[in-house]
Amino acid sequence: MPKATSGVMMERVASQIHQAIVEHRFAPGMKLGEADLAKLYGVSRTTVRSALQLLAGTGVVTLYPNRGAWVSLPNRQEIEALFNARRLVEMGVVAELCKRASPQLLAPLRAHTAREKQAADEENYAQLIKLLGEFHLKLAQSVDNQALMAWFNNLTERTSLFVATLGGDRPKTCRGNEHDALLDLIEARDLDAALDNISSHLLEIQEATCAQADRMQGDYHPLKSLMALES
Repeated sequence: MPKATSGVMMERVASQIHQAIVEHRFAPGMKLGEADLAKLYGVSRTTVRSALQLLAGTGVVTLYPNRGAWVSLPNRQEIEALFNARRLVEMGVVAELCKRASPQLLAPLRAHTAREKQAADEENYAQLIKLLGEFHLKLAQSVDNQALMAWFNNLTERTSLFVATLGGDRPKTCRGNEHDALLDLIEARDLDAALDNISSHLLEIQEATCAQADRMQGDYHPLKSLMALES
């Protein structure tokens, strides 16, 4: 098989595994057997192995020598480290937006929070989780700093993935109305209140995610978790 074709197939399989993790079809702490995945996706074990290595590079999957690949089950320390980094970056983003704030600058973000509200009203929780995570990316994109985004994309994806996989079917934190409140403070150029809002907002998400991770580190089995989601 040509290298270009095999590379495309590997990325496709990696994307499918990633989506299955986000949608709780592969639960945190679950073993990802190469043979089973190869059969499921109709590819070779070599392609699956490469896809798992790609996902391991982003922290979504953990590879253990002589044991194989497992869906990452982060502990409290890992989650806190990631959210502390996000809080530092996003407070800087909010401070910069408070300097530049205008209805025109914030219009795309207002449109995004309207989509969040629609997804919540329709009880489309998978879409809502996706939109809630994307808001923070769009917030950072508004400062138009490509160097920042290249690094922030990965950081946000990892934290959002932990929130999605550890948080169950319905998002209990990061509500759309909180995003609207933040935009109101930025538009008013109320720096102190806006910084307090984003800091508290991320801390709330962090604590909810850590609490679930603590539970999973204790009395938790991935197959039981999946059966509970199906019931």
